[in-house]
Amino acid sequence: MIPYLIFQLLDKQYGVEAHCVLEIARLPEITPLEEAPPFILGALNLRGSVVPVVDLNLRMGRQSAPPRLSDAVLVMQVEPDGVVGLIISDVLEVLELDESQIEPAPAYQEQDSERPQPFVTRVAQRDEQMVMLLEPNRLLLSYEALQQLAMGEITPEDLGAEPPFDADDPACYPERRIFFADATPDERDTLQTRARHLISRPETNLSQMGKHAFAVISLAGEMLAVKMNIIRSFAKQRAITPIPCTPVHILGDINLFGEILTMVDLLPILGLPSKPDIKPEKIMVLDLAALTIGTLIDDINDVIHLDEQEILPPPTAVGTLKRDQILGALPYQERMITLLDLEKVLSQEALVVNETVT
Repeated sequence: MIPYLIFQLLDKQYGVEAHCVLEIARLPEITPLEEAPPFILGALNLRGSVVPVVDLNLRMGRQSAPPRLSDAVLVMQVEPDGVVGLIISDVLEVLELDESQIEPAPAYQEQDSERPQPFVTRVAQRDEQMVMLLEPNRLLLSYEALQQLAMGEITPEDLGAEPPFDADDPACYPERRIFFADATPDERDTLQTRARHLISRPETNLSQMGKHAFAVISLAGEMLAVKMNIIRSFAKQRAITPIPCTPVHILGDINLFGEILTMVDLLPILGLPSKPDIKPEKIMVLDLAALTIGTLIDDINDVIHLDEQEILPPPTAVGTLKRDQILGALPYQERMITLLDLEKVLSQEALVVNETVT
């Protein structure tokens, strides 16, 4: 089984092998580059490294879509030692795929004509929708190299020294662009604030040793942290089938790719008020000992990695949360956020459903 990160761009779904993904960030300000091909929107500063950001629509030969504040940048490793960012609409989930679930992308007789597109070489099925599996290492290749790949004249191994584009071709240089040109002053301020956070953002490469990984989630409008080692995956919100004669914290069951999961409402358990104006958009799947459950969250905001000494004891004042529901406090974007002890919270005897319906 190979884990793929599945994401959405407008009405289409794409996947990349999860090991290629370095991090995901909310859309920041992107600085246009004067001498860049049209499909590169510009660059962002990630801890002092310049990361080119690709518009996948333009790269695929389609019309570019206006950026939205709710978009994100998916930062990926590309060979040999490069990094590239993709503008995406939403992260859907991490999905493990067997080779039997993956098929070659359809081949076309016109593949050697004007627009070869070997970025997608394989496809998979998800929720009755086709997922196009991307080859990240090809996103920055020149048009000539893509033609050669499509026609079988060269192999991916031949492209180690291939430049991103033809530096002598004037067509590669578009006029000066303004990123998110119609952004309001408030939206521009948000983009710039996000960009500043990325400059000093902690390293989030999953290969880090000696650090603990935490997911930063939103729940009832509050930003909270959960240990990544108990999270199996995230998925997009879907229909929940209610279960009769169950406590208020049991929302019902869902069918998640053939597996029936019980959905638990964290709000009454944690004592957090429900906010009608905030609709949960994601499902967080938790593996707790022999129990696997799903919980609704507003969104997944980030994944951060911290040393043990960076995890602070629970604060004296914890608001509506109880001290026995909290493991500690974590620094995040110039503030402290609460680290939930979901293993303890969801193992309480009072939460176990053991009633028999007659």
